[in-house]
Amino acid sequence: MVACRRKSYGRLCRDGSPANLFMVGAWIVGVVVIVARKKLGVGRITRWALGVALAVAAPALPQLLNNLKFFNKRTPLVAADLGTSQQVWGIQNLKYATGLPPAPLGSINYLNPFADGTRIDKTAPWRWYAEHPVRGSLTLAIHTFNLTDQDLLFTYNRDLDPWYRVPLGVVNYVAVAMGLLGLVLLGRKVVARGDPPAIDAYVVLLALLGANVAMYAWTAVELRFGSVLLLLLFPLAAFAVQWVRGSIGERRRLCWLALARTSWRRSCCRVGSPGNPSR
Repeated sequence: MVACRRKSYGRLCRDGSPANLFMVGAWIVGVVVIVARKKLGVGRITRWALGVALAVAAPALPQLLNNLKFFNKRTPLVAADLGTSQQVWGIQNLKYATGLPPAPLGSINYLNPFADGTRIDKTAPWRWYAEHPVRGSLTLAIHTFNLTDQDLLFTYNRDLDPWYRVPLGVVNYVAVAMGLLGLVLLGRKVVARGDPPAIDAYVVLLALLGANVAMYAWTAVELRFGSVLLLLLFPLAAFAVQWVRGSIGERRRLCWLALARTSWRRSCCRVGSPGNPSR
């Protein structure tokens, strides 16, 4: 609805590509928040909904017709069942990267040890998680971690073990950890202030993060899949660093005040003692 209000039809259609469908989920949450806050009338909501439908149908209809004609598929998205394929690859691999010469490998597969000795139904790969809940949970957890693990900096890599790999990993892990701390601190601050627009923005932020993880945690994670998470976590890491610095500064100030108060009390005791001639 916001896109239609600003006449950003092209942006809305571009964000609806298969790789960015998680943004649609976050967008829907944002729309619900707007409708709930603004208490829009039925007529206005209907007009906006029709505008969104037209914006989505404009680029989707030609693709739908092409898929029907050439592939006999009733979908405006990719004709191949990429979602199912990604789920299969996600069970087989914890991560995926691409190499270019002089790298010895083109396809760099981080094989999933939890899939060894198990059978994958390639028509319904989600059943593997139901049949192996512990292995499945560990696989999803590592997939989620790998969304933020930039062990290779580029999408296409000529050097699989560059000199900066370890330093980059340390910086990356610290930044992600601080970003998660910043997310929690920001939520606490937003709730404490009780500002409705800030709360709404935080809810949409959580929806975007959750939708991104929910979509990609099932796949053979590629380095670029975590771009959205990193772009959100790095500013939050800066917020957390600022909070830590402020907290340390406040603690130092309190320590100095406590030390000064203690020194003052001791001085007063010495001056006011019974044997002191100045009394």
